[in-house]
Amino acid sequence: ALVFAFVPLAALSASIGIGGGGFFVPLWIAVGHTFVEASAASLVMIAALATSAAWVFLRKGLVNARLVLIFGPLGSVAGMIAGALAGHVGETRLRLLFAAVLLPTAWRMWQGRRVPEVVPESAPGRWVVEGHAEGRTFRIFLPAALLAATAAGTLSGLLGIGGGMVLVPVMTLFFGVPMRAAVATSGALIAVTATFGAIGHAWAGHVPWSAAGVGVASVVIGGQLGARWTVRADAAVLKRVFAMVLLCLGLWIGAGALP
Repeated sequence: ALVFAFVPLAALSASIGIGGGGFFVPLWIAVGHTFVEASAASLVMIAALATSAAWVFLRKGLVNARLVLIFGPLGSVAGMIAGALAGHVGETRLRLLFAAVLLPTAWRMWQGRRVPEVVPESAPGRWVVEGHAEGRTFRIFLPAALLAATAAGTLSGLLGIGGGMVLVPVMTLFFGVPMRAAVATSGALIAVTATFGAIGHAWAGHVPWSAAGVGVASVVIGGQLGARWTVRADAAVLKRVFAMVLLCLGLWIGAGALP
């Protein structure tokens, strides 16, 4: 039964630039896996899903290679380390952390307003990188970007999510990256960070391989469907869908931590 749920959930996840761990982790828990096992299986599936979606985005020219290089390496290392250490963090704390990240992010994305400019006026030129996407110019303050990459990678490894729940809001709200470009770039980044997070879990012996293998084929198909919809979707619609998904997942996972 889970196989049939994975395809539409993977499509939804790919369409808004998240890995899908917010769906996959609760489903694996519901069928009897521990949080750490569910996170590990989820990351294996996310790596497959994101790679599938990234292929579509790359062919359409939506992935910003400069952003991948800025966010990717540090996030990957943080994800691998966090994945290896996830078994030493209590499940209740992981659930509360999950909710604490998702709920405020959902509210900000629903509002759709950017936060104040995060590039200080006095910032040296070498710390600021300009980018272009969908006819718009945006500026990336490197120290803030590296901090966000570390946070996304750490949350990915600990919680079994792809990191897009952090990366997409950071790129759109803080740096002004257009929504479609943020979703596509997040998908490419997730393919990398989730793989490293999965390696960390595998190294620690957390991955239930029989369970993880069941979902991989389904999420590859879903990733293709979701990415193809994103290419044609309206940016405002994407933001609202993203916000609603985060809100529902934050409440669902957070409620599980209550006595």
